[in-house]
Amino acid sequence: MRFSDYRPRHVLCILGKRGGFLELVRSMELAIDDFADGFEVDAEFSQDTPDERMAEAFNASWDRVHESAWDATDGIAVREHGCVVYVLVRIWIREVQLKYLQLLSDWSFMLSIMELRR
Repeated sequence: MRFSDYRPRHVLCILGKRGGFLELVRSMELAIDDFADGFEVDAEFSQDTPDERMAEAFNASWDRVHESAWDATDGIAVREHGCVVYVLVRIWIREVQLKYLQLLSDWSFMLSIMELRR
């Protein structure tokens, strides 16, 4: 069986204030350099203008977070944002799968040894 070479990526959406685009991009790049190896700012879709899709996108996910995780001021901030930076999360599916398979293999081996000792 052959699996697709396609590797999905999560996208972080960081909203900023009007006029704050370059500062937000620099902040994201510094964070990536400091602790998010393999993440990257999406220069193609990040923009120094509001993204009109944001209110709808956030509305679609409000019910998936704890009810006290956001309030009316968050909704206002989403509606009134002035820029957006998209950060692509590193592709780690294959790495995670290999680690998981190794752990599963080790666990199965240990279980087999325990069964043999009974």
